[in-house]
Amino acid sequence: GSAVCIDLRKPFKRVSVYDAVQEAAGVSLPPPTELDTPTGMAFMAAIMLQHRISVKTASKYFDKLIDHFVTDHVVEPTFVCDHPLFMSPLAKECSKRPGISERFELFINGMEICNSYSELNDPMEQLRRFEQQMRDKDLGDDEAMSLDETFLKALQTGLPPTAGWGMGIDRVVMLLTKSKSIRDVMLFPLLRPDDS
Repeated sequence: GSAVCIDLRKPFKRVSVYDAVQEAAGVSLPPPTELDTPTGMAFMAAIMLQHRISVKTASKYFDKLIDHFVTDHVVEPTFVCDHPLFMSPLAKECSKRPGISERFELFINGMEICNSYSELNDPMEQLRRFEQQMRDKDLGDDEAMSLDETFLKALQTGLPPTAGWGMGIDRVVMLLTKSKSIRDVMLFPLLRPDDS
């Protein structure tokens, strides 16, 4: 493709994925608290069928909808926020929007640069989310988390309000060097499998 000039000086755009998916798909989604129910999954499956996307869990459904309708079209730096809670098993729920997580991702030119969220510090809710992750793993979601009993014990002793973010320096280098493949910027590319 042709070179793209990206302006990092101006304020970055913010996009609510829940709202943007509805707008781009031309549908009114069930409330975020109902997306991971059988009715919500059937609703998302119908959208997936129209766009020939196939996955098995609510988290994967919505992740593919985000890719298809939102992040694949991002060029300028954009904060992608308002992910449904079931997509963020370690994040707190937004107090102003039930079913939405306190999370954002920064995308530039279709590539995720960083991921950030407020840490969930309720051990009972975290256990419930780990259990959902294990059910998702049983349905074939290879990215679903396992039950982490050590983490749950740590939460039971008390975790103050915490937030964090992770940024892939390799992706920033890709962006700055206009590299098409992450293997081009990795120090030891032979340690990464070549999926091409």
